[in-house]
Amino acid sequence: MGSSLVFDTRTLTQRSRAGALHVLHEQGLLPVRPLPGAAPRVALTKWWLPGASVLWGRFAGVHQLGDTGDDLFFGISDAGVGLARQGRQEVAVGGGDALVVEPGGRFGVLRPEPSGLVGIRVPRGAVAAAATGPALRVVPARTPALQLLTPT
Repeated sequence: MGSSLVFDTRTLTQRSRAGALHVLHEQGLLPVRPLPGAAPRVALTKWWLPGASVLWGRFAGVHQLGDTGDDLFFGISDAGVGLARQGRQEVAVGGGDALVVEPGGRFGVLRPEPSGLVGIRVPRGAVAAAATGPALRVVPARTPALQLLTPT
């Protein structure tokens, strides 16, 4: 079995939240930074499993950062609106949409308003060859296959 991280800013004073996020970011445990002038809110559980990592979280007032390395990231947003960026690509992510980030670079998601995320990260070799196309893309909420993965 792998290890896990559970973190919730509700256990911290408003003043100490940004500092706690900075410490977790510097330790490589949680790549999240507060947005300027925002009161960050984060509640998450992250599991590191053999061959994958899984994240469940609620976010507001933060900039999620990541480096895919050789991994593929797939995340489903359950609410809120975010703006994802990788390189020069930028896509909006809304409630019910999924975000696919191909291996090979840094990416970020601005989450100014409350939003939820369930994400999985797996080595590229563990997934069948990805379709060619942009490295960063949104799977719209109305996609039938995605609706099988999300509660109604």
